[in-house]
Amino acid sequence: MLGFFSANLIGAVIALTLIATKRMGRNQQVPYGVFLAMGTAFAIFAGPELLASVFPS
Repeated sequence: MLGFFSANLIGAVIALTLIATKRMGRNQQVPYGVFLAMGTAFAIFAGPELLASVFPS
C-alpha cells in the first residue's frame, strides 16, 4: 500500500513539474511503470523506518 501511494505521489510531482516547465503537454501520456518501481523501492528501503516513526509501538 505504501509503494502504491508513493508511486502516485512521485508520478504526480514529476508530471506536474514537467507540465509547469512546458517540457510535456497535458495530453501526453506519462509511463506509469517507472513510478511503480520507484514507489516499490521506496517502500522496501524506507518503509519500515517511516512506518515506525508514524506508528510508534
